[in-house]
Amino acid sequence: MTMTGDPVDARRAYELGLVNAVVPPDKVLDTAMDLAGRIAGNAPLALAAIKELVRLGATDAARAADRNKKLQALVFSSEDAKEGAAAFMEKRAPDWKGK
Repeated sequence: MTMTGDPVDARRAYELGLVNAVVPPDKVLDTAMDLAGRIAGNAPLALAAIKELVRLGATDAARAADRNKKLQALVFSSEDAKEGAAAFMEKRAPDWKGK
């Protein structure tokens, strides 16, 4: 696609994983809000790390790989990591603190 510039319709973009959903126009906002809620329900430290790595990876993959090691250590040793494991074992929703 990047080499040819050929257009891709919504269905094909979904099949390729370029979009999360294909919905009728009157469902776009509800679908987007549902996705936003799912994202917001995740651990804040992990989300921040992912955002940083995506941005960095777009311009410097080697630096992103190095930064990933540091961020993994930070996220996996966090209070939120312990809370996530405890919540899973206790079959409850996690109470993220961002620490």
